[in-house]
Amino acid sequence: MKKVVLLVFSFLLLNSLNAQWNEGNYTISANHVSELVFPSQNAAYGVSGGELIKSTDQGANWTIMYDEGPFSSMSNLSFVNADTGFVKSWSTNLRTMDGGVTWDAMSWFYDIKIVDDELFASYASNDTAYIITSTDYGDSWTVLFENYDIGASPYHISFLDNQTAYFMTGLNLDEMYYTSDGFNSIDTTISTFGDMQPQQHMHFTDSLNGYFYGSWGAQSRPARTWFGGVIYFPIDLDGFGVLPVLDASFHDGVIYAGSLYGKIFYSLNKGQYWFEQDTPMDDPIVAISFLDENVGICSTGDKIYYISNATTLGVDDQDDHDLKLYPIPTDGLLNVELNGASFNSFELFDFQGRRQDVQFELMNDKIIINISMLPAGNYVLDVKSNKEKRSYQIVKK
Repeated sequence: MKKVVLLVFSFLLLNSLNAQWNEGNYTISANHVSELVFPSQNAAYGVSGGELIKSTDQGANWTIMYDEGPFSSMSNLSFVNADTGFVKSWSTNLRTMDGGVTWDAMSWFYDIKIVDDELFASYASNDTAYIITSTDYGDSWTVLFENYDIGASPYHISFLDNQTAYFMTGLNLDEMYYTSDGFNSIDTTISTFGDMQPQQHMHFTDSLNGYFYGSWGAQSRPARTWFGGVIYFPIDLDGFGVLPVLDASFHDGVIYAGSLYGKIFYSLNKGQYWFEQDTPMDDPIVAISFLDENVGICSTGDKIYYISNATTLGVDDQDDHDLKLYPIPTDGLLNVELNGASFNSFELFDFQGRRQDVQFELMNDKIIINISMLPAGNYVLDVKSNKEKRSYQIVKK
């Protein structure tokens, strides 16, 4: 039996793809295209300053559909389908029902989310924060939730379906609110550990995994949840924890993230482990959106790029060996049977994200981890190979 003290560096083994990004045909009049959405096979939209642009050939060519002028700035672009969409301007939200040809004014909302054909929006007025819904694309609205608080800030909202939602304000990053019954009841989840920073975007893909991203500079600390928003981990794209997630696109099998220096990353395991994709870009990837796992668009500098073959690593490329961990809970010794797996890096963290210095014993095809000196509580064991990363919850009695 060989006894070692395993000193592990937090690194990321990157794998490049031979995907081909091509430059689209569009002359940007503003500094950049700040947002992109890809709602259907024959319609993609973007905003560039006060211009709303559209492509009907998956990003190859773009046309200006609407122009508010050089002193306007649009944001919060979202579409239900190829024809019906919403965008926020300086003083109001705009709606189109004909693919961007005409737009009519709505009330101003801080955030709009679309679930199937139902709209959800948040805003604050007269020291009250509201979450509202519409089933007729914004002609009429119903209040789902309101909360009075002096200086109330509007909520970031994310919906899994029309009954299940997470929401929080940028003024209080210590608490997240959750409903699973259409706001008939509200639960409070204590959500943060460490130095959380406000982000532009919040998105949950399921009841366990949420993502916070979109801020630059000193606030570029993207994070993700685990265990339903109870704890936060940093989104570490490059293994050094310094790159921001400027924008992201979520699909069942893959997450794409745009960052600085023309870098695009993808994750196959809900943001635990990231691979870098080859790109011809050097400027920040300000916006990125994928129709599916292969067809996508992005904006960088004064250009828009498109791709149709962004094939990522499939299931066959991941280590399909099942690890066996026991006993859980443990009072001191944890056994990890590798079962022939090629995992070569093990790190133990507490729920505040601090790495624990523990002793590992390597014996044939099994790792024995001695955590007897640690306080009772919950821990996370990160296991890495050159193809993937897995995380396991450990309970110390």
